[in-house]
Amino acid sequence: MPELRRRKPYRSMPAVTMLRLMRADWMKTRRTPLRWAVMAAPAAYALLFLWYMSQLPVNAAQRMPGVFLEVWTVLFPLAIGALAGLLSLQEEHAGHYSALLGSTASRPVVYAARLLLLVLINAGGLLCAATMLLLGMRLIPGLAAADAGLFHGGVLLAFAGALPQIALHQWLGLALGWGASVGIGGAGLLTAAIVGATGVGDRIWPLVPWAWPVRLAQFPAEPDALTRGLLPALLLFAVLAMGGAAWFGRWEGRRGED
Repeated sequence: MPELRRRKPYRSMPAVTMLRLMRADWMKTRRTPLRWAVMAAPAAYALLFLWYMSQLPVNAAQRMPGVFLEVWTVLFPLAIGALAGLLSLQEEHAGHYSALLGSTASRPVVYAARLLLLVLINAGGLLCAATMLLLGMRLIPGLAAADAGLFHGGVLLAFAGALPQIALHQWLGLALGWGASVGIGGAGLLTAAIVGATGVGDRIWPLVPWAWPVRLAQFPAEPDALTRGLLPALLLFAVLAMGGAAWFGRWEGRRGED
């Protein structure tokens, strides 16, 4: 009789494994204030802007969608620093990263799944806030509706410019902890406000990653933002993501703070 071939053990595709890991990471936030904060913050931000716009004259209110994006891009470094840091702190308190380091999936896939979850949380929050703002401008009497296509284009460009910060804080939260992630996020907020949102940074903003989302949100008023901000942002995100995955493959955890 011909010899029977031994079947190779079934292995999930990396994409399927990543989805399972992302779902597991998201489920860990089910009974924590973090999930409520992630869902409530975008809505609160949009409602606050709508209330403020309703108090302004019509001419001033028409400029508020641009201000909405500018404020978000300035606040983003601190927000992502806090979010990435809290996710890392949760893993630390749950078992000193044993769930991450003991996963049967490969280390790069585990790291990529957490990074993609961070990207999706931030993208979903921004799109939710932007959509609520546009709907509110259409429904509230006295507010002129903004150009939805142009506004959402600015949203996508601003978020693309913020991708390197997400990759950076993913690594900071794991390697150095919550305090370092939030501290550097606070410094990034100040940098974005000064270099990105004022004329002080007109010459140097292409060299400052924290300024990229602010300047990209101003496109097409900032015509060279695509070549001087978007392309560097995508390249830096790829470098930070691959470098972080390589580092995570050798990481053995971090001692908790006393």
